[in-house]
Amino acid sequence: TYAFLIFGLTLLSQNSYLDFEIIDHDISTSLVIANDIFKGYLPYERVWDDKQPLFYFFNYVILFFSGKNFIYYKIIFDIFIFVNALLILKIISKRFRMKKTTGLISSVTYLAFMSLPWANAEYSETMSLSFLGLAYYGLLGGSSKKTANLTWGIFIGISTLINIGSSIFLIGFFVLVILQNKKHIIQKGIYLFFGFTFVHSTVILIYFSQSLLDIYLLTLFK
Repeated sequence: TYAFLIFGLTLLSQNSYLDFEIIDHDISTSLVIANDIFKGYLPYERVWDDKQPLFYFFNYVILFFSGKNFIYYKIIFDIFIFVNALLILKIISKRFRMKKTTGLISSVTYLAFMSLPWANAEYSETMSLSFLGLAYYGLLGGSSKKTANLTWGIFIGISTLINIGSSIFLIGFFVLVILQNKKHIIQKGIYLFFGFTFVHSTVILIYFSQSLLDIYLLTLFK
């Protein structure tokens, strides 16, 4: 019930400006680079921008399903807004053992802020937060299963390759793992690390194979 309510509120709050031609300069640049993937080029290969490669790849996927229609693109991108709002509800309910109404109020507050004109754009931070939130919610369950922790590590890796700034939350995840069941701390840490490095290693190998490793590392770290 709550999920359907949040979904409806997302549609209502995030589509107020579809009849206005509003596009942030960051978004227009990202779409240009994402459009290059249709032509067989990797991000940074023809046009350079300082965002991380998976942000352009996910934008490419959205453009593909939207038929490169900007209105449909904005609507599909709202999936990340919806996921974030739903995760806020789930995390608050689980982490603080509060009633779901408290989580719902928090979700609605998030949607309200994201509906403002200056926030109503398809930023990498919004997309990155979805994967961070999924990993955090998964880790709150305290599962010691290898596949689960590998998955959360992959999600964290994806988040950092959408927006490198999200890597600051690695400190928080490290503390969370330490504070949880110490019996499985080493195993959990290993599989989280494997998942995280799998994502980064895969992207590094792709850029290395195309002789673009130097520009990739320059963008990621410098």
